[in-house]
Amino acid sequence: MYGRPVVREGAGEVPAGIGGWLVLPLIGLVGTLLLTLANLVLLTLEMDAALIEALVNAEEPPLTTLRAAAVVSLLAGFAIIGTAASALYQFLRKKRTLPGAMTVHYLALIAACACEYYASGLIESIAPGQGDVEESQKWLIRAMVGGAIWTAYFWRSERVRKTFVN
Repeated sequence: MYGRPVVREGAGEVPAGIGGWLVLPLIGLVGTLLLTLANLVLLTLEMDAALIEALVNAEEPPLTTLRAAAVVSLLAGFAIIGTAASALYQFLRKKRTLPGAMTVHYLALIAACACEYYASGLIESIAPGQGDVEESQKWLIRAMVGGAIWTAYFWRSERVRKTFVN
């Protein structure tokens, strides 16, 4: 009884190709790339030269704490861009390694959300009310739940097995 589902006569083949539920992660990858790039650009534009210089040359808290939060956030953003770009390339080329790439991407998203949660806590410690810890905690939980659901889908779906064959 356990294992592959029983296909009734007349039910037809399991569909192949990018369609059905597979459209959602594709949209997610493109959206993740665009939004993360936009966030990094906006962050760069919002920081003036004096603030950047103060953070780079900081030797004492609270600026060293703020520098740590900024560095963690930037590194997490670059990691997300890298994993999303790699997974998107494999997705569009229909590579059979996509389930592994998506797993890495979802783990990177979870790690990035954990980094943002940590950075929010650092900011909150030096500027109460500015850290937005609750919001970053919600994003961390969303990333964990979404990552678990989509990782299982990519490893167990017949459509994925039939589509990503290169």
